[in-house]
Amino acid sequence: MCRVCRGDDGHLYYPCLCTGSIKYVHQECLTEWLKYSKKEVCELCNYKYSFQPIYRHDMPKALPLAEILKGY
Repeated sequence: MCRVCRGDDGHLYYPCLCTGSIKYVHQECLTEWLKYSKKEVCELCNYKYSFQPIYRHDMPKALPLAEILKGY
C-alpha cells in the first residue's frame, strides 16, 4: 500500500531506507509529494533521494518484433 495515497494499484517502489509497510510508494505520488514539500530527503528516515533517468523521454514503449528477431 502506498504511504501517500494509501492505494495498492500500480507498481510500488521503496526509494529510501524506511522499513515495513511505510516503505512503499507510487513513483507519481512521491514525485508530487516532493514538489509539494520542496524537500530532497525522506521525512521519516532522512534518506536523500537520488533520481537518475534510465530511459530517454522519446524511447518507444516496446521494441518492434522485427528488431527482437534480428538477434536470432
